[in-house]
Amino acid sequence: MAGSITREADRFASAGSAAGSASGGAASKTAAFAQQKSEREQEQIKQHLDQLLKGCLCTDPEKRLTPIEAINHDFFKKAQPPAK
Repeated sequence: MAGSITREADRFASAGSAAGSASGGAASKTAAFAQQKSEREQEQIKQHLDQLLKGCLCTDPEKRLTPIEAINHDFFKKAQPPAK
């Protein structure tokens, strides 16, 4: 999962460097932005996963996530499968 985000950022950065070579520092700014975005997305996905696991593994049945709540959790909405 995290690897797919990194690969996407690398692909975005390499496309920017090819397109921005005539514009000087634009390519490096594009690559830096892609890396920052990737790191933020990874951190958000980790937080969503942590919340999901805590909710599913809660020992108090009243506080534990139901299967429907777990399926509809933000982790499954935000995390994307690796691109083929």
